[in-house]
Amino acid sequence: MAACRAEAFENETRIQQSVVAAIFVGRLLDAIDFLTAAVTAQPEQLQTRRLIFDLSMGMENRTLAEPHGRYLVLNRRFDVELLTSLCNTGRNPPEPDSLAKIVARNPNDKRPLIPQAMIAMEQGLYADAIVKLEEILDSHPKSVQSQILLGEAMVAAGKFDSLDSWADRLQGAYKDEVGYWQTLGDWASHQNDHCGAARSYWEATQRDSYVVDAWVGLRTELNQLQDCDANVTPETLESIDRCIERLKRLRQARHRFVRSRSISRATAVEIALILSDLGRLWEAEAWLTVALTLPEDPSTDVTAAREAVVSKMSKQTPWQVQQGHPELQLDLSHLALPAVAHRN
Repeated sequence: MAACRAEAFENETRIQQSVVAAIFVGRLLDAIDFLTAAVTAQPEQLQTRRLIFDLSMGMENRTLAEPHGRYLVLNRRFDVELLTSLCNTGRNPPEPDSLAKIVARNPNDKRPLIPQAMIAMEQGLYADAIVKLEEILDSHPKSVQSQILLGEAMVAAGKFDSLDSWADRLQGAYKDEVGYWQTLGDWASHQNDHCGAARSYWEATQRDSYVVDAWVGLRTELNQLQDCDANVTPETLESIDRCIERLKRLRQARHRFVRSRSISRATAVEIALILSDLGRLWEAEAWLTVALTLPEDPSTDVTAAREAVVSKMSKQTPWQVQQGHPELQLDLSHLALPAVAHRN
C-alpha cells in the first residue's frame, strides 16, 4: 500500500494487488479505506471504483457504495450485478461465514462482523445484534456504520431509554446516514413529537430516496401534524403515496429478477420502467441496455422501451430528476429537530 501511495495511486494493477493482499490478512475495512484514497487521487480509475462498490455493498454500506455505483453507470461501466445491487431497496447481508473467516485472520478488527449483526436484526434477535455491535464498538468506537445500526437495534428492541447514551457516543459523519435519521424519527414518534419525527424522516429521504421505510414514516407523521406549519399540499401527499407504491413494486420486481437467475428480460424491463417513473432515467436506461443482452422474450419490446426512456434524456439530465416529483421538492427543513439531535 505504501508503494501505491508513493506513486500517487497511478498503477491500478498494483492497487488491486495491494487490496487482495490486505483482504487475505483480514484487513477488509483498511482495504476499502485504501481504495477510497485511490479514487480520490485518481477519479477516473473505474476498476478501482468498481472494487470499492463491490466491497462496500458486501458490507452493506450503501452510503459509501452508491456514489461509486452512480459514477460507473454514468460512465457506461455497468453490468447486471452492479445494477441489481444499486437498486436494492432493502438489506441483503452476505453469508456470515466468509466475513467470519476474515475476522479470524485479523481478530483485532471485528468490523467485518457488522453484517452478522444485520442478520440477527432481520431474524428479530435484537439483543444479540446489540451485543455484537457493542463488541465491535469497543475496539472501533468511530465505526459509523456500527453506531447507526446500534441505534436501529435499540429502537427495534424497544430500548428507547438507552438512546440518550447512544446519541452521546456518536461521532464521525453519522448525519450522512439514513439510519441515523430514521432512528431519530422512530424515537421522536415514540415520544409523540410528530414535528420532529416528520423532520427526521424527511432528512432520511434526502440522504437516500430509495428507502421505502423512510417515506412510510414521513407519510405517517404528516397525517399527525397539527402543531407545526408543514404546508404540505394534497398533491405532495399523493406523490409520496405513489413513491411508496413504486418502491415496493421495485423491491418485488428485483426479487423476482434475482429468482430468475438474473436472466428475465421482461422483469428487467419492468424494473427499468419503475425506475423511469421514479425519475432515475440513467439507471433505467442502463437496465434496458442490459436487458438487450438477456435471453430474447417475444412478449417484451426492449428497444421501444429504451427509446422511450432515452427520448426523455439529454447530457444535462441529472441522476435524480425532480421535475414532476413533488415528493422530492418537499422542504421540511423549517421544522424543529428532535431534542436529541442537538446532544452531539
